[in-house]
Amino acid sequence: MRLKTAIFCISVLTSNFFSFLSYSNFSQDKWTYHAPSGDKLFSRCGKDLGSPLVSVEEITKQYSLRFKGKEDFELRDSSSGRFILFSTRHNQVNSSGWKQELSTRPVWITEKRKKQLCVPLDFGDRALTPLLSGQAPESWNKHLQYILHAQVVIDPGHGANDWGASGVFKGEIFKEKDLTLEFARELNAAFKERGIESVLTRNQDHFVSLSERTSLVNKLKPKLFLSLHMNSNGVEPGFEIFTLSQYKKDRKSLFEIGKKVSKLNEKALLTFKSTAKQELSVQWAAFLKKILSSFLSPVKAGMRHESFFLLYAVETPGILVELGHIDREEDMRFWLNTEKRKEIWKQIAAQFLEESKKSKF
Repeated sequence: MRLKTAIFCISVLTSNFFSFLSYSNFSQDKWTYHAPSGDKLFSRCGKDLGSPLVSVEEITKQYSLRFKGKEDFELRDSSSGRFILFSTRHNQVNSSGWKQELSTRPVWITEKRKKQLCVPLDFGDRALTPLLSGQAPESWNKHLQYILHAQVVIDPGHGANDWGASGVFKGEIFKEKDLTLEFARELNAAFKERGIESVLTRNQDHFVSLSERTSLVNKLKPKLFLSLHMNSNGVEPGFEIFTLSQYKKDRKSLFEIGKKVSKLNEKALLTFKSTAKQELSVQWAAFLKKILSSFLSPVKAGMRHESFFLLYAVETPGILVELGHIDREEDMRFWLNTEKRKEIWKQIAAQFLEESKKSKF
């Protein structure tokens, strides 16, 4: 699992016709589209941009892509007449009667003399889904509780078409996006029982871009931003807790990625490097590690520093926790135990209340 804005590519070749089905989760070099006609795998393409790129040139028949100048485009369903407009100049898409912001603007990528038009992952939820259904898109903010302040922002990783990791336990398929949402809701309830103001970055199975998640955090300015995830392909069971890497090379790389990912976060990217904020993040991570360690073992030291864009762009103390491995029996047996989870959330909420009373927080 890597928290970077995912992008896929529409390959502009000799034909201008494309058929968009439903798309879903990705691994490091493959995307899996879970279409009505069956799963389809698409290969990674393009250069970095802070995220994997994938060619969908296999889809060629249903929609026509019309060029309106060098930078503006129209994707049209000829059978229904429905259409969407987008441009490489703006991070939004629109059609008759509606307009939606994207996490970033579409961009042209040239690789090995092959020119491709690349659009962000949320282009699918915000434009293609309405095109397929004939419905105006729902606003991201409609799925969020309207508040002006929160002590804690809980971030259930992934969502909607972005599955995250997946695994099979006792013959049942589990998706990271579903488990993180369930766990986040439980933890949110535990906080509220203690009178702690908390909110989720998503409270349903919707895709929320990184820029939207970080914008929400920076608006609410919580004491703690906590992003929940499940890992996969680990050599040993257990949890891991991440705070932001402070290595110079990682900071430079993240800054360049951030400029491409979202202009909305430019202020956070330019002013973020606060020693106090980093110290608070490590302190929150330490108390969370202490609680989790009383129930299950950590992977190696249990705490690591990584260059996650999500932790980089938020202006408040933040940690990311991989609760366990979704494809390991030892971890799944524990995390599917409702009573054990309830006790963990209860202890986290109680400890947060105690720690937040101390001056250091």
